Amino acid sequence: MRNFTEPRPRINRNPGSSRFVIAWGILAAVGGIALAATTLEPLRRESEQSKWPVAPGRIASVQTTPCIGADGELIVVRRTAYVFDIDGRTVRSELAETMPRAAWAKQVRAEDSRGELRGSVPVHFNPADPGQSWIQRDPVPLDSVILGFVLFLSGIVVVFVGLRARRVEEGIATEGEGRIIAPPEGPRRWNLTGVLPAV
Repeated sequence: MRNFTEPRPRINRNPGSSRFVIAWGILAAVGGIALAATTLEPLRRESEQSKWPVAPGRIASVQTTPCIGADGELIVVRRTAYVFDIDGRTVRSELAETMPRAAWAKQVRAEDSRGELRGSVPVHFNPADPGQSWIQRDPVPLDSVILGFVLFLSGIVVVFVGLRARRVEEGIATEGEGRIIAPPEGPRRWNLTGVLPAV
């Protein structure tokens, strides 16, 4: 009997195959890491500035200027000048803030209730360069870190799915090698030469 072997199945290499999925997963994971890394420098700078020494200072003046922003919205520019003494000399610096008018009014009410930006204020200054100082600041937004973390996890999941699909494809290819099947059944032929008498 002749043996018939199944041909080795061809693995699909079109978009949507395991290699394509793995490549996109790696790309998403690397992009997530790169996106999160853009926030590392501001976070490092914020951590370093929070360790600066503190000197007593006082508010010299506060000026607000309403103006129209690029999108046509009414905004307020507030410049707060403050002074502090270091090694017998007086250093003057300024805090500039730009905010929408509604947010500015809300912040002013909150500062008035807490007594901020009045009289004496603690000033954080750079010992190497006292001209670099701050009395208040907004925290670094973590949107890029969160989005980068989500992209990274998504990329890892996609790579895992792609590896599983590739393993299944290789299993199908290995299983198909050397498989033997019987020929299809058909009508049988009877050999009657030994039964019938010779004529």
